[in-house]
Amino acid sequence: MKQFLVIGLGQFGQSVSLKLTEESSQVIAIDAKEEPVEAIKDYVTLAVQMDATNQSSLRALNIENVNAAIVAIGDNHEDSVLVTINLRELRVPNIIVRASTPVHGSILRKVGADRVVIPEMLTGEQVAMDLLTEKVLEQKILFSNHILAKLKTSSVFWNKTIRESQFRSSFNIILVGIERDFPEIKDDGTVFYRTSTIGLPGEDEMIKEDDRIIVIGQDADIDRLVVYISEEI
Repeated sequence: MKQFLVIGLGQFGQSVSLKLTEESSQVIAIDAKEEPVEAIKDYVTLAVQMDATNQSSLRALNIENVNAAIVAIGDNHEDSVLVTINLRELRVPNIIVRASTPVHGSILRKVGADRVVIPEMLTGEQVAMDLLTEKVLEQKILFSNHILAKLKTSSVFWNKTIRESQFRSSFNIILVGIERDFPEIKDDGTVFYRTSTIGLPGEDEMIKEDDRIIVIGQDADIDRLVVYISEEI
């Protein structure tokens, strides 16, 4: 069973927590205030009132086994930055942080956020489903708010060419590579799969089942693509 840490229980944080719980995941929910903790405690695995900017308090929760942490703190930029730094130093593997502005998001990436989301672009439920379906395999910051991401695809793109998939016209995204597993036969007759990347594929290259696509675009545009892919499962 997957386990997630949610820090900040405003509307966005509560939405993430409840959706993850609904999908049979364990959720540790944290907030500095008592009221939101009391409101959600009967719906999650563990609800804790604490100051997550205190690294010692976070460490005491034994969060080393969580699959991801979602920092859903509101407009307190300083606290969200401090919490992100704490999580990175505690080696939490996947840190998703809510940002209120692009500048705030840029700062969060620099201090260790693996992914930045803006609630106006992506709802809490969508973030939860993204985590559960593991559509975002890798993500790297390039410049400003542009990122390079490797994504799983879904049946909506299978057996379509890149031209037909309309990544650029529909999502304002450039597809720069396709990662694909190719079957090969060993000397003893057993089959194994070798992973290879098709770099800068042509418009007539067809996307196949189990392909991973490598794309470049702005945060918000890639989020739109991830939501689209997740909805087509």
